[in-house]
Amino acid sequence: MNLIAQSLNGNKSEERFLYLDIIRLLATMMVFLVHFNVKIQASYPLGKILGSTIFLNQYLGDVGVTLFIILSGASLMITKSEHFCTVSFYKKRFLSIYPPFWISYIAVALLFILLGTT
Repeated sequence: MNLIAQSLNGNKSEERFLYLDIIRLLATMMVFLVHFNVKIQASYPLGKILGSTIFLNQYLGDVGVTLFIILSGASLMITKSEHFCTVSFYKKRFLSIYPPFWISYIAVALLFILLGTT
């Protein structure tokens, strides 16, 4: 079994790791199962839920989100392992997070001021 597959657009420079995609799929299914069951239990308290949301004394939603965080770090290190520059990494992260944050923050504050709610 080939653990490295080409990306969907056929670009050979973009390689995907099949085992990371499988773990990503399992994490997605865990989170989906928890959200689905919460919705069912809220709408129909006596209704049957789909599967169990606890496995080995761990809440599946927590496990799924933890897997996503671990996969994000692993994917980042795999793609940036050859030429990683800490300064440019944090500069890029700063510029991708703070300007949208402050624009949203100011927009919501202005909306609250205009509507007169606090």
